[in-house]
Amino acid sequence: MELTGLSDADVQQRISLKQTNAVVHKSARSGWEIIRENVFTIFNVILFSTLVALMLLTFVPLPDEAGVPRIASPGVRMAVFGDVLFTGISVFLNMVIGMVQEFRAKRDLDKLAKQNIRKARVLRNGALCDVPVDNIVLDDLIELTPGDRIPADGTLLNGEGIEVDESLLTGESDNIHKVKGETVISGSFCVVGRGLMKAEQVGLASYANQLTQIAVQSKDHLTPLQKKINVVVQLLVAIMVVVAVLELISAFNRHTPVLEALRFTTVIVGSFVPSGLVLAITVSLAAGAVRISREGTLVQRVSAVESMGNVTVLCVDKTGTLTQNKLTVTEVVPLCGAMEAEARHMLALYAGNVAAQNGTARAIATYAGSATTELKLGELPFSSARKTGVVMIQQGAGSLCIALGAPEYVIPPGHAEIHAQVRLFQRQGLRVVALSTQPGPMLESFDPASGKPICLVVIEDQLRPDIVETMRMFDQAGVRVKIISGDNADTVQAIAVRLGMHADRVVTQTELASMDTAAFAEAAQQSEVFARITPEYKKLLVASLTQQGEYVAMVGDGVNDVPALKQARLGIAMNDGAQITRDVAELVLLNNNLSTLPHALFEGQAITQKILASAKLYLAKNAVTILAILFAGFVGLEFPAAPRLVSWIVTISVGIPCFLLALGVVKPNHTRDVAQGVLLYSIIAGAVGAVILVVSYIIANSLANVVAARTVFGLATLHFAIHIFWDVFGVSIFTPASIRHHPREFFIGLILLAVGIFVPTTAPRGFGAQTLTWLELLNAAVLPLIGAFVFNRLLYGSFMRSAIRTLRT
Repeated sequence: MELTGLSDADVQQRISLKQTNAVVHKSARSGWEIIRENVFTIFNVILFSTLVALMLLTFVPLPDEAGVPRIASPGVRMAVFGDVLFTGISVFLNMVIGMVQEFRAKRDLDKLAKQNIRKARVLRNGALCDVPVDNIVLDDLIELTPGDRIPADGTLLNGEGIEVDESLLTGESDNIHKVKGETVISGSFCVVGRGLMKAEQVGLASYANQLTQIAVQSKDHLTPLQKKINVVVQLLVAIMVVVAVLELISAFNRHTPVLEALRFTTVIVGSFVPSGLVLAITVSLAAGAVRISREGTLVQRVSAVESMGNVTVLCVDKTGTLTQNKLTVTEVVPLCGAMEAEARHMLALYAGNVAAQNGTARAIATYAGSATTELKLGELPFSSARKTGVVMIQQGAGSLCIALGAPEYVIPPGHAEIHAQVRLFQRQGLRVVALSTQPGPMLESFDPASGKPICLVVIEDQLRPDIVETMRMFDQAGVRVKIISGDNADTVQAIAVRLGMHADRVVTQTELASMDTAAFAEAAQQSEVFARITPEYKKLLVASLTQQGEYVAMVGDGVNDVPALKQARLGIAMNDGAQITRDVAELVLLNNNLSTLPHALFEGQAITQKILASAKLYLAKNAVTILAILFAGFVGLEFPAAPRLVSWIVTISVGIPCFLLALGVVKPNHTRDVAQGVLLYSIIAGAVGAVILVVSYIIANSLANVVAARTVFGLATLHFAIHIFWDVFGVSIFTPASIRHHPREFFIGLILLAVGIFVPTTAPRGFGAQTLTWLELLNAAVLPLIGAFVFNRLLYGSFMRSAIRTLRT
């Protein structure tokens, strides 16, 4: 009985009963998650809890300096409310800007993702048609071909040589052979063969959806840099708590009123809030993902953008990645006395009777035609592991096996002249497959020694037109490219030479299999070209490189690339490749062009530098402020920072620069790493800045009242912070050439400094400040300038080189 599938009426009935495969797939963070992760951070919770407590305490009787309980006067209450407003509004604005940018990026990426909707081939009304996976309904008949992800649970109705990969669900890497009547489950993939299944569990009832799409989990994978930044931030939380408690104890011992003590504590907590840093990371990643996607690379995980900046090794397949995967038969060479007509006929029989034609079979069918027969007895589908496909047909009273595959797997070893001829073609970069026949039921284990060679098939696959320039760009970016191919060594070597790679030695799987662990690791690290590699060994090579500290990206387009894609730190798929590769990859090349990757790589490196620069601004500011407060306490001075003025300084010197940095308005100087480029930098800046600021505060405190001294301290802090801003972006006022090279960054720093000083000096009461005399302004101008000079000499002199050598030791 011929299967016709559901009718349109059947489909509509099931849709009305909600028996569809539609599920709200969580491919990115939801709106609530974006809000929650931006608002409910540990810093924000502590800061806003402190601010709320501070406001409420203004209505509670508290002991004054004489120990008499009093409710805060209207003047004090207004001062507290002003502190709360200034401290809270800058953090709030950073949160809002970050959320807006993330929502905009989410909208743009969701639009692009909709252009890449996964489809399935379904039998309806007696004809096969393509429908979106979400539009599959209960009892639909779904065609399975190699590379298809099974969209629903069901039963296999028919099929030849069906093998499925259930590794994303079970963790088992072996393919599972399926026969008629057996169950196939969603989330697994058809690896070889072709068949028809009936959908029996769809939507939330399917196995994969019940496991929340194990194949494509939407959890946020942190990059190495993000992990390091998180460790630093967690350490700062601990430091913040200790310093805040110490300040409260010190205030108690000085008999400082409770409200004043809490006001000063909010300065400490507010200084530690990494709002500018979080904003820079959020906006940089979101904007980078959108920019890369507009260039034809779909970002399926936002942090993959920064991952590109960490890539040190890029592993690629040959077919479909370096080449166009448009196979053309250029020549057929008859063997062992076979006539050309016989060779064509056998090729046509093979191409016409395979259940699912791969690229090679399609090229042969185009050349020789397809000769289908009703006398087909069985098939052993081609797989990357076997390197051979076999079709068995009836011939008279017996049977005949027709095998097509790699010459060394099909041609008996004794035919030296044939293998020599194969190598001649392969050295020209051509692909060669061989066809042989063998009588008898030898389907499960085709024996090349018993077969009769019929012909060689010479196939050409052109290099992608811009691939040579692309490889050059990878080399400039410091990324090593390795070709890991299933093709013959001579063919892969010829391709590598045309690409300008070091291909003096090509390592084959046979060699790798004979190596111990150390030799295998050395071969993986030193060699650039690998041939005749099966999927399992691709995975082992990627794993070995990863274990040696490399950040490995894998580009693939076929089912055979999936184990390596999953093993790599960053998986990249071609859009016209198998569905399984797109499902497990973090990036999808929508235009199937490797040339878009260097742009993503440079974008990732730029984002890494933006994050490191933001971390320098944030940590250096923290180190300067906190050490200065501690040093002032050591010499017995009153708390040196006015809360509102500190919030203003943070906004000017960190918040605005980080936002401009994330948008690409300013470009940072290169930072090497977190330990040396950020932490050591911040320690030196903090030590120098704190000493200079405390000296400035001591001088101001000896010449005027504490309010004026705090004003001087705030403006001096801003001045020194602007010098840090300039240094982070490659500018030093002590090196005029740097100003000529970075004029935009220099003038932005000047504007920030001018605005930062002008606003609080023209409206001092609003900032808890005081109008300064010219002598006090001179103090705030000269001492930070001296500090900036010392900082510059320490940073770029012999001291820094000695410190780096000590750290490395």
